[in-house]
Amino acid sequence: MSRFNSILTTEPVSDINDDLVEIFCDDQPGSSQSSRSLKPKESKRSTGTLLIGSSIIRDINKNKFILDTDPICVRGGKTNDITQRLLALPKDTELKNIIIQAGSNDCCSSNFESDKFNEDYKILVATAKSVCENVVISGMCPRLDDSQGNIVKGNERIKQIANDKNFLFIDNNFNFRLLSGAIDMSLYNRDGVHLNTKGVAKLVRNLDITPKEKPEIQDDLRRTPVYQKPRRQDNTNSGYAHSHRTQKQAGETRGRVHPHLGDSKQSRSQGYSNHSNVSNNVKLCWYCGEKNHTSSVCRHGAPVICHRCNGEAKSCQMH
Repeated sequence: MSRFNSILTTEPVSDINDDLVEIFCDDQPGSSQSSRSLKPKESKRSTGTLLIGSSIIRDINKNKFILDTDPICVRGGKTNDITQRLLALPKDTELKNIIIQAGSNDCCSSNFESDKFNEDYKILVATAKSVCENVVISGMCPRLDDSQGNIVKGNERIKQIANDKNFLFIDNNFNFRLLSGAIDMSLYNRDGVHLNTKGVAKLVRNLDITPKEKPEIQDDLRRTPVYQKPRRQDNTNSGYAHSHRTQKQAGETRGRVHPHLGDSKQSRSQGYSNHSNVSNNVKLCWYCGEKNHTSSVCRHGAPVICHRCNGEAKSCQMH
């Protein structure tokens, strides 16, 4: 007789370990008694990690991060709401890990009580432990609307729970504050409650969640920047006409002569040369161009402008 049959003769089937189940009963040839055999029940392997919490995790999803399951975000949820959400999971749910990021809404409510919060959180972690092997408690991030400092008190409570139950506790308080102790608002949205992109990146780094790599954009799909728009290519005839017209206009421009000054380039060079020649022998005023005095005692007190050419009188040939 096998050891499983001996168990059957001494104990009721209902008292046998739940891991042992009766799988078949058959009659052996030439025997008047039926033989029964029991096999160990195949246990379902726990896999995957679930992140559950309030709206602080609303921007953490499988599209951006490498996750086993979609996180459960209970917007505005308190500790009891997170517990109810865990109870609503399918009965056959068996997870490897559950990360809890909750409690800040309790601490920032007007009727916060430290002892009641402690009891509610114990119920939460017990519920989480019933559907997973390991519970990870993520500390609450500081919030701008926590005027009473209840989040600090709440973190002390849940840290003590983690120590008593031998759960992993992740402290997020220090990482979201400046060295002065003030909240680092560069990690938050304007409301001072929810995290921005930079804050989410820091939180997932604390939780050991890996972000997905952005796919490389293929060369043929990249957009040409606005400032690098391709130039319009003219055909041969239009290009020839454009270049011919440009050269013609340039020639006409070069051939134009000022009605009073003639060639302006030539007049300027002549004016400068005349001024330099005269200045070698006679002192000229830099304001009016007249002789025998300097600009410091000039009666005009400022450079004199020629009304014909609108240039300085000292260099004008028509002045």
